Parts: sequence; structure tokens; C-alpha cells
Amino acid sequence: MQHIPDGELRVIPGIWGHLAGGGADPDAAAFIDAALREHLAR
Repeated sequence: MQHIPDGELRVIPGIWGHLAGGGADPDAAAFIDAALREHLAR
């Protein structure tokens, strides 16, 4: 993150790892959606 201006690391909670964004875990999907909404609202 040190090389990305204004970058932010958010660890998706859960056991799915790289598959968390695939839709298998509704909690991970909600976490990702909320983070994207917050980012786009800036």
C-alpha cells in the first residue's frame, strides 16, 4: 500500500480467501459492497 497514493487495505473477514468476492459468502459480499459504496461516495 505504500506505493499507492491514498491506498487503503481492507481485509475481507471470513474463510474464503481469494474466493471471497465470488458471491459464495453473503457477509463478504456485503463487506465488499459497503467498501465500494464508501469509496465511490468520496
